[in-house]
Amino acid sequence: MAARLKHIWYVSFEMPRAPTGEKRPYLRKTRTFQSEIEAKNFAREKLQDSPAVNAGTLNPFLPKRVITSAQIYEWLEAPLSSESEDLPPGEQSSARTQR
Repeated sequence: MAARLKHIWYVSFEMPRAPTGEKRPYLRKTRTFQSEIEAKNFAREKLQDSPAVNAGTLNPFLPKRVITSAQIYEWLEAPLSSESEDLPPGEQSSARTQR
């Protein structure tokens, strides 16, 4: 039975400003992803609308990664981590044997 991957990456982004006189309940939103590549692709899309994009890994995933808006372009250009790095530590060895 295949283990279902959990969402371990997040991308937080600023929402466009509301028209004058209109209120929005949230100025930022966050989406979660199962892999770093999905998070990077989404972050690239959101950077077209707003420079205030952050990303990182969710707890309890280790090693903890926090990518600030000042570091986001560097993170997008960096090579992807291997898939096994996106898995919780207990599942990394089984992912290597399945390849």
